[in-house]
Amino acid sequence: MPIELRWFRDVDLSIKADDETVWRFCQERGYLLLTGNRTTKDGVDSLEMTVRRLIEPTSLPVLTISNLKRIQSDPAYCRRCAEQLIEIVVDLEERYRDITRLYLS
Repeated sequence: MPIELRWFRDVDLSIKADDETVWRFCQERGYLLLTGNRTTKDGVDSLEMTVRRLIEPTSLPVLTISNLKRIQSDPAYCRRCAEQLIEIVVDLEERYRDITRLYLS
């Protein structure tokens, strides 16, 4: 199964876009949003609160790398995250719709 990684610049999305805009953009295009572990300090504007407010039965989950810095320094951790990502993509339709967030660790 081919997986294509797209950066904000690849899809003409501003890196300054708010979390709701990014989430809606991904949902509308069927993109899985892969992000580092973000806090909810932005309150109602945070990604977590956006997802909780807007999730529907057909929504795609947000995939969150639990320790983004570790990806770069620990090859075994990076491999585990990549393997979990592949498992999620393979089972996406059967198991992971209507789930707000999945953590890769």
